[in-house]
Amino acid sequence: MIQPIKPTIPPRPPTLIEMFAELPIGWQKFMQSRIQGIESYLHINGIPKNVFNILQVKEKYGEALLYYHWDFDDTYTMVPDKIFTVVDGMVTNITIDSKYICSQCGGKATVETTGYILPYCDDCVPHPVFQPAPNKKTNIVEQGEKSNADN
Repeated sequence: MIQPIKPTIPPRPPTLIEMFAELPIGWQKFMQSRIQGIESYLHINGIPKNVFNILQVKEKYGEALLYYHWDFDDTYTMVPDKIFTVVDGMVTNITIDSKYICSQCGGKATVETTGYILPYCDDCVPHPVFQPAPNKKTNIVEQGEKSNADN
């Protein structure tokens, strides 16, 4: 006997707070302020809040990434090219700037770990920092030390 297919309810999209949980703690306030900046820019330019939707916020290779899409409907069908360009630039700057922000405290990053790549300030850098692979040059072995490969 063939079983009838039961309709499924699609899962709700995660909230921004749930998305931020995937970011290192030092980037959460930074990301929140940048998203607020994007939302303010859109509001000033008359773009409805439901048109710009954030799909995902995450860390990858030592950078904060924000994925988004524009959601048009019958009431709002177009965003001027200038606004697309400015918002795209703002999102790109989030990625670029995150490389210079400590992933733990949000201060100015001074080092980047090897292996699992993340930026840190001098006070937050893990001890010891990941050891380099043999015969590989690296700038970080432990805080304040130089790699044997550099000697």
